[in-house]
Amino acid sequence: MPSTYTTNLGIEKIGTGEQAGSWGTTTNINFDIIDQAVNGVVAVSIAGTGTSGSPNTLTNDDGAVSDGRNFSIELTGSPGGSAYIRLDPNDAEKIGYIKNSFGDSSSAIIFQGTYNASNDYVLAAGYGAFLKFDGAGASAVVTNLLQNHVVDGTLLASGVTVDTGGTLDISGGTLTLANDQISGNSIDGGTISNFASTGIDDNATGVEITVTDASVTFGGNIVLSEALATVDGRDVSVDGAKLDGIDNNANNYTLPAATSTALGGVEIFSDTVQTVAANSVTSTSGKTYGIQLNSDGQAVVNVPWSDTTGSTDLGATADGTSLTITSSTGSDASVPAATTSAWGAMTDEDKTKLDGIATGATANTGTVTSVSGGTGLSGSVTTSGNIDLYSSVDTGGSTTLSDEQFRTVTSATQTITLPASPAAGDTVYISVGSATDTVVGRNGSNISGLAEDMTIDVANVGITLVYSGDATQGWRLM
Repeated sequence: MPSTYTTNLGIEKIGTGEQAGSWGTTTNINFDIIDQAVNGVVAVSIAGTGTSGSPNTLTNDDGAVSDGRNFSIELTGSPGGSAYIRLDPNDAEKIGYIKNSFGDSSSAIIFQGTYNASNDYVLAAGYGAFLKFDGAGASAVVTNLLQNHVVDGTLLASGVTVDTGGTLDISGGTLTLANDQISGNSIDGGTISNFASTGIDDNATGVEITVTDASVTFGGNIVLSEALATVDGRDVSVDGAKLDGIDNNANNYTLPAATSTALGGVEIFSDTVQTVAANSVTSTSGKTYGIQLNSDGQAVVNVPWSDTTGSTDLGATADGTSLTITSSTGSDASVPAATTSAWGAMTDEDKTKLDGIATGATANTGTVTSVSGGTGLSGSVTTSGNIDLYSSVDTGGSTTLSDEQFRTVTSATQTITLPASPAAGDTVYISVGSATDTVVGRNGSNISGLAEDMTIDVANVGITLVYSGDATQGWRLM
């Protein structure tokens, strides 16, 4: 029958009739395994971080001494980051002490079986822990054996550190810190609570206890044995006496003076209570008035003013030289006459002149005394020169007219030619004497819608032709 091995320590159990003459060797190895498991101490160097799927391993080999079986294992080296470390095999139960002594302050992530963050134990650099591996196969769990540990009696420690989030609960007892029990004279982090009424006694001369980033709850007094003991650098005795002399809710605030850019206090003009209502007549004179308080403690300023009740009647008086506005309660005012550059009252002379001007009348630049008839109705104004009704007036035979020309025909068989390229509104005037054969040449434009010249066959007549602006109609006879 072949040998078998114990589950936890891997001790070889020799089968019946096996290993004749070799029992001594196998038994000695088994004793070494037991010795290693009970009191073995080993340092294991970890060179790399590994991974959750391919971690560094501590082994419990069957029938042979191995690093993972030692009772105390110190992890050394500098893995360069949090190192994954697995205990094999996953069905071996183990209790032992493991310390993280990594030189680069990396954490050790210790697990058994298949990695699961909820089943591992993370050991910070510089710390050690008694760990229990439950050997539950792929789902094995690693826990701190001293978690929630109870110590009955006195626990004497050269240094106690409460990690972040931890609590040191004295549970109604007394915590006494002596010279040889204070490491660095500090309590750093965590919460210290539930001290007995006897308080904390430093039991030493000149020893300072520093609490850093900690919440400390006291159920009793803090006993400071030194007469000059201080809290946060303040003398307890002197500052305590000062506090006793200060009323509750007292303050030492000085109100600054008000400025143009900052709020502050102002000094009132008088401490006398102002009893006269702010809108009543006051006998105070001058232009500067001080601030006073009324009976309600409100700041008021009394400015003298005149309050005359009733109404003022206005009137007007006028004579040949002036207009006066009269007042029943104040001074009268004179209104000057209007000028070409300033507003004022209208005088009687200006009113007479205005009444003599007809509605819609316009001003003339001169007086027309006579108009003398000339050739072609061209007349003249004696005082301002000639008034020409046409651009030119001509008498004679055949000719070509331009806009606003007047032509008097004095002989037979004459042709009066209309303007070339006329514009809308162009006008010509033709007067015929005794002739009955005067021809009006159309010069390329229609006359009364006809593309032919016109003959004036009546003597002693005058005609006006106006160009319509329409090429079809052409010149129209007016």
